[in-house]
Amino acid sequence: MFSYNPPTIYVTERVQDSRALDRMNRMLEAIHGPQPCPVTDEELNQLVSDILARSHGRTGAVRNKEDPILILNAFSWEKEDALKEKLRRFPYLSDPMLLGQGAWGWRDASSCLTRWDGVCQSAYEIHSIYGCLHACQYCHVGTILNVMLNLEEWSDRLRQQFQRWDQRLYKYDNQSDTLLFEPEYGASRLLVPLFAETKNRYLLLYTKSDNVEHLLELEPKGHTLINWSLSSDKVSRTIEIGAPILERRIQAARRCQEASYRVRFRISPLVPIRGWKEDYGNMLDLLFRTLRPDLITMDVLGWMTADSLKDCMDRDCLDEGALAALCTNPQGPPFSPHGKQLFHHGFREEAYRFLLKEIRGHDAQVPVSLCMETPDMWKALGPSLGMSPSNYVCCCGPHSVL
Repeated sequence: MFSYNPPTIYVTERVQDSRALDRMNRMLEAIHGPQPCPVTDEELNQLVSDILARSHGRTGAVRNKEDPILILNAFSWEKEDALKEKLRRFPYLSDPMLLGQGAWGWRDASSCLTRWDGVCQSAYEIHSIYGCLHACQYCHVGTILNVMLNLEEWSDRLRQQFQRWDQRLYKYDNQSDTLLFEPEYGASRLLVPLFAETKNRYLLLYTKSDNVEHLLELEPKGHTLINWSLSSDKVSRTIEIGAPILERRIQAARRCQEASYRVRFRISPLVPIRGWKEDYGNMLDLLFRTLRPDLITMDVLGWMTADSLKDCMDRDCLDEGALAALCTNPQGPPFSPHGKQLFHHGFREEAYRFLLKEIRGHDAQVPVSLCMETPDMWKALGPSLGMSPSNYVCCCGPHSVL
């Protein structure tokens, strides 16, 4: 487990199952923090209200030398009416996990298009943690880490849901980096065998971590894919402050590929610092000297406004062309001003074409895709990618199993 020193630790009243308590104790033995404090939903609501009152932005703006507060929690599987009543009483617990919900969620493609002008594919995603320790400056995750502990019950319910969902690939967990908390957490030890024994169902682990030793002891049987988010060496050292540097991620991916895991990558996000073309070219050189991925997805820094960028990181580190291409005005209706597109189309297209050319110089066959890009970007790049918005594979598409 990664080093973690939370200033405070809370345990909700939902943590009662003996296996959940065992998991909690294993994790607490590895965490350098104070004794956990029991908390009711009413007290948790006030706690979150106080945190939100002090918080003023993205990770780079709110995180300092202090690790996030830890909330040890459990799924409750309450019915919708009971949940609505709790939300009425505790409005600051609107994140489903805080009230014991959120075991899975629906990613809706039509909503992505209408809200953010982004092409995506509808899919169920599975979750058990919200929050991260990497402290990447551009991230939206701030000062709370919520960890669900009753994973045995969760995995049993997932097994039942597989019979209802027409989907092959399941992303876990883009709200966190679950490998950070292994092996004490034990999610991998439950999920990898579960998917290995389930016909036509595949697990996607989503990570920047190099904490993979526990995975090497398991047998994925071709049913667990691991997707690493990659940035250039300089970005990994100066902006993704708590994450492993580029080389450590790639070496971790190599070890997993040699252990029969299927490995893919997201260049995510491409942060256009000064000299970014040389840096990202070197990144791809190192990647292809080390292993061969089964798929690569490209993604340029976004999900914020120009003002948000100024608050969370030093804009002077960015390339002059990127600064000139910042969308200084919100997109406006009908799209959210906090949508994906931080840089104008022309700069993003230049970045994608550069990456694609570099990738093709190493491997002419590996599938290369876009993440949550606009229909206009697909129109510009689709022919070069050999894909279209209605027919493409990406790192986490519901049927993107090659």
